[in-house]
Amino acid sequence: MFLMSPRSSLRSTYYVVAILLLPLVALWRHDDPLFSPLWQSDPWFYLGYFRDLVNFKRDLFPGLYYGSRLSWILPGWLAHRILPPLFANAVLHLGVHTVATVSLF
Repeated sequence: MFLMSPRSSLRSTYYVVAILLLPLVALWRHDDPLFSPLWQSDPWFYLGYFRDLVNFKRDLFPGLYYGSRLSWILPGWLAHRILPPLFANAVLHLGVHTVATVSLF
């Protein structure tokens, strides 16, 4: 069994806290990191999939490649099902940022 010393445990705690604070640094440093520029159409397609997944996949855009990105669409759909839209957007973007940072670390 691998046991960590108190010193290495404290250092690991600092690393975890630093990683979890990175989204706050991104929000503090940039004006609008959670929102895409107005001239981009991609976020609007994804918002459509988040709000009405079955209709977009089956009827509106059955062969569109945006619909194949299920690793982004399904968490977005779930977030928009259980949370208000603005809060779902924030949770989705900050959650993906945190998961990517932890995975990289």
